[in-house]
Amino acid sequence: MILRACLTLLLCCAFSQQAIANDCIRAPRSVTAVLLDISDPLIPPATFVFDPLVTKLIDEVEGGGRLDIYTLKDGKKVGDKPSVFCKPEAPVGGEVAYKHLLNSKFVAPAKRVFSEARDTYTSSDQSPIIESIYAISLKSFASHSSSGSKSSWFKVVVISDLLQNSSVLNFYKSIPRFEDALQDVKISSWIRQTKDVGVELIMLPSNQYSHLQAKQLNDFWAKYGAHNFCAVRLVAVGESIKTWKSNDCK
Repeated sequence: MILRACLTLLLCCAFSQQAIANDCIRAPRSVTAVLLDISDPLIPPATFVFDPLVTKLIDEVEGGGRLDIYTLKDGKKVGDKPSVFCKPEAPVGGEVAYKHLLNSKFVAPAKRVFSEARDTYTSSDQSPIIESIYAISLKSFASHSSSGSKSSWFKVVVISDLLQNSSVLNFYKSIPRFEDALQDVKISSWIRQTKDVGVELIMLPSNQYSHLQAKQLNDFWAKYGAHNFCAVRLVAVGESIKTWKSNDCK
């Protein structure tokens, strides 16, 4: 009888965890989609704050929320299969078991994806950031943002040097004004307005980064974010370890 009861309990827990995961995929309380663009080795201060930044991003996902992680590598646009993790909701009681579940099913595997992406970078002349954000918006938010509950919120987090470089737009030559770039049909076709989604642009320092272009780079992405998203936050990597959600979208 005891053995049967234990087996029943284990099966119930397994089905319960599967149900939680399915609910998170179909109807998450929130969605955080991260685009990680590391095409060169990290340099200070990013080397010192990358892990705390990742910890903060993971912690900010609410219970019942979903974390989609996309990596931009080899100069190719992100695919349609991100690494997806669902954060279990905290139960009433059973804190020890919950902490184990939280770490084993959410925190540890999510951190592993970030670490592997950081350590297996590949240099590339291409960095299609705008195209990748477009793809993320379609994949992670299209089916949820219009039908999400009032408690839901949605956020794109871009971790990159933000030096766009592709056949659409190349920042290595010069950084245009966003208003001018928007007039180009080739560029505007990759602009997707998602007014119920917030964006956080975390700027990694880069060896390619020119301080002479700092203002132009900031201006472009600030206006890009304001044009496409309901809330925008543009920060250098050392300033990014703060709590931030797209609550302004409500």
